Amino acid sequence: MVVLGLAWSVPAPSPAGAAPQVPVQAPYAEVANQLDLGVVIPALQGAFGERYGGYWLERKRNHDVMHVGVVGAGDADRAAVASLTGGNPRVVTDSVAQSYDTLQAAKDEIAASLDPAAGNFSVEVDESTNSVVVHTADDGAAAAATAPEAARRGAARAHAGHGQGQPPGQVQSQSQAPPVDPASAVRIEPESQIAIRPLGVGTRDAFPPFEAGLGIWDAFGSSWVRCTTGWMFWNQWYGYFGSTAGHCSRLGDGVVMGPYIVGVMRANTYQSWATVWGDVSFFSLTDGGWPGWAVVHQEQTHYAVNQKYSNAELGPGLSLCFEGITSRSDNCGPIVRSNQTICCDGAGHTYIYTCIAYPPLPGDSGGPVYRVRGDLTAAVAGMLSSAVTINGSTAMCFSTIQNIEAATFSQLVMG
Repeated sequence: MVVLGLAWSVPAPSPAGAAPQVPVQAPYAEVANQLDLGVVIPALQGAFGERYGGYWLERKRNHDVMHVGVVGAGDADRAAVASLTGGNPRVVTDSVAQSYDTLQAAKDEIAASLDPAAGNFSVEVDESTNSVVVHTADDGAAAAATAPEAARRGAARAHAGHGQGQPPGQVQSQSQAPPVDPASAVRIEPESQIAIRPLGVGTRDAFPPFEAGLGIWDAFGSSWVRCTTGWMFWNQWYGYFGSTAGHCSRLGDGVVMGPYIVGVMRANTYQSWATVWGDVSFFSLTDGGWPGWAVVHQEQTHYAVNQKYSNAELGPGLSLCFEGITSRSDNCGPIVRSNQTICCDGAGHTYIYTCIAYPPLPGDSGGPVYRVRGDLTAAVAGMLSSAVTINGSTAMCFSTIQNIEAATFSQLVMG
């Protein structure tokens, strides 16, 4: 086990009587603080159906702008978007060629067509350019030969209403063929440097009760792995569960929190999964009668959980934060990749990830990923899994709550 230490410097005190010079900056204004995405995005999907093209946030100096894509958008569509978003002046409508469902289905089919033996790869939807981006470690020739036709197959499947084999909620049923060739949306980025680093190594040792963001020790065979607790879940057959990252443990491994032996791992959606939708392990809270609170743990405060995001609501540019026993609190950044398929980690696993532009540290694995709402409650996005580096840029990547629930047949517990 590797333990990382951090050094920091303390600024020299100001001369006696001198006021510290603090630069004054205007607060950053986010559209997501004005619009409830849990209401707006489903409303947009319902209004435009197969023509809905997804959304993304354009980040400017002191505010952002929400772009809503609609296939072949006209004046009536722009008026409808304005009506559904309360006439917010920072919401604009983009006319796009491909729908959200077409791009997601094309992405999934392309990822399934690539050979991990040829090297690491990444396939993601870029809503801002209405495209599917394929990063490969090789010269890209194999991807260029297979991706266009795979995109067409995926789009045909989406528009025929066949989403079997994918996490529920990834693809919605459609009835018409895409108006523009889906292959035209594919962009190949060859010679990419791609690395996945799962992050299992404060205090945060208080237990009980169970909370998201505490320290946890997993007896991983003959070794101890240090990770972070995630959300609390409920299953209709077995009751309540605490959680951490799946790569931190295996079925039957022991779990220790604070001074207590909590139990053993009862479920794992990492070890035996070639494609990891939800990187999570569960241990029972019900069996031991352990109490739990549906909150995010911070040293100075707690945020009660009262909302969760669907995959479609996690658009590029949306700001999210995470907790970790190493990184601590206030680790926030915008989504840079959503619903990305990326291969492979050191054990050969492929992942379905969403990522933010803030690098995590060893030990943060399993930590809660969320957004603080205006009423100081937490909207849940997912659970931290890995640091992913593509062409020198490292992001924090997590399993979404929708995918975790689908993979474990469980539900997030909210306060």
